[in-house]
Amino acid sequence: VRDWAVTSDIEVPTINGTQAS
Repeated sequence: VRDWAVTSDIEVPTINGTQAS
């Protein structure tokens, strides 16, 4: 779970402001 950079793995909100939906 990387909720700080890339969200290409799962659906997780990031500090970047992007969501992996």
